[in-house]
Amino acid sequence: MRSRTVDPWAASDAAADPVRHALLLARLNETARSGRRVDDAVRPVVGRSWQRSAAAGVDPAVAGRRAVAGDALEARRSSHPLTRARPVVARLVRDLSASAPHVFALSDGGGVLLWVDGAEEAVERAGGEMAFEPGTDWSERAAGTNAVGTALVEDHAVQIFSAEHFRPAVHGWTCSASPIHCPETGEVLGVLDATADLRTVDPRTLPFLVATTRAVESMLRAEADRRDARLLARVRQRPAGAPRPALALSPVGRVVPLAGGGATTGTTDGRWRLPAPGPEGGPVRLPDGRMGHAEPAGADGFLVYADAPSRRPRPSVHLELLGTASPLARRRDGAQPLSRGHAEVLALLARHPEGLSAERLAVLLHGDDAHAGTARAACSRLRSRLPGVVLTRPYRLADGVSCDLLEARRRLQAGDLAGAVGAYRGPLLPDSVAPGVREIADELHAELRGAVLEAGDAEALAAWCATPHGAGDLRAAEALVRALPPGDPRRGAAAGRIAALRRRLGLRAGPGAVAAGG
Repeated sequence: MRSRTVDPWAASDAAADPVRHALLLARLNETARSGRRVDDAVRPVVGRSWQRSAAAGVDPAVAGRRAVAGDALEARRSSHPLTRARPVVARLVRDLSASAPHVFALSDGGGVLLWVDGAEEAVERAGGEMAFEPGTDWSERAAGTNAVGTALVEDHAVQIFSAEHFRPAVHGWTCSASPIHCPETGEVLGVLDATADLRTVDPRTLPFLVATTRAVESMLRAEADRRDARLLARVRQRPAGAPRPALALSPVGRVVPLAGGGATTGTTDGRWRLPAPGPEGGPVRLPDGRMGHAEPAGADGFLVYADAPSRRPRPSVHLELLGTASPLARRRDGAQPLSRGHAEVLALLARHPEGLSAERLAVLLHGDDAHAGTARAACSRLRSRLPGVVLTRPYRLADGVSCDLLEARRRLQAGDLAGAVGAYRGPLLPDSVAPGVREIADELHAELRGAVLEAGDAEALAAWCATPHGAGDLRAAEALVRALPPGDPRRGAAAGRIAALRRRLGLRAGPGAVAAGG
């Protein structure tokens, strides 16, 4: 049984005798690649990665795969947010470079190395031995277990030592990597990696890299704050009589609130994002359901103005897509059943008010191998069945169309939890297998459930637990018991539901279990 390390993400076991530990790992690596189990003989993060690498069919004998080169690589570098972070990284890793010759790399969010710098001899050796060069793909699916790819999959800083790497070509190295997140969206922008000879392994490298990536994120956050301030200054300094924007958007679509005096409630803490407009702006659906149009504000983002109210007294078609395998389009003259395929198209267009091309719609419906002609044919049949509902170039919903999906999202974004729970009749098109629809369904369900749990509001929790999709939610039932006051009969009912759910799941009530009696 291996001894427990202080930090499971760092290669602490290797520090005492790196060469001996590397030989042990080489035998374990060979055993694992032969299909035999090594159980807890390696760190859990390494074992998980080895399993993923084998399942992805990674060939350990194949050298690194070049994903992009030449002008395409330069274009990717110039447009990447981490371009501006390179000077910060260079200053912060200088001390680490003094302890041993290191190779430093910055990847994009997909694992492709954008920049590789460091000690000249180490950079040359890394490129020759393991193709650790700009433009190569170091995601796990391409290169197997490695610090860059594994940090991306785990979304956590990690150190990979010697034969913990899946490919033998990398066994002479120790690599540490930490992901860098966009402070506006939380998405991984890329990874900072430090690579050196295996004999120089030091678990302290990992927290050093984490501190460096936090410094980069702080720099990006400060940049976002400055962009927000310039957007708000544009609003305050607009000419007399000029219309006031409804809201501002950062370049990635984060909503920048406009308070009465033009002050923001905290730019990078903004909760909501809208689909980012193109460089020239374009139509935007506001959080309250109205349509607006975005106008570019240089590199700082967009100012969004609400469109004039429609002359139509009310929507002419209402789509019912939530919590049902029998979706409907309701008109003033009655309800019209929708096929699953037509409902999937309508759901995707509802979620993308800016419109979708036939190519993009096909991918969202059928995956990466889909053909645009399939989506065009589906939209043609849908437009014949529901005249006036779907517009073209790009495909989008007409202004007179409302949808329960959008109503639930609107109420959620407005902070109306009770209204959102009431509008949410269940997961979107539960029998759909379209990847784009499943993503929308999972996103809304997770956001609404998370908001209900985070708020801890007794009425919202009670409403959620009373729905078919919330009746089996153990965590929500436990939160409801905590939120209700002693003596409320719903508290006892919720405690009974918890007991039933635990029995059904085969869970024991631990010493900290929630009880009805307070």
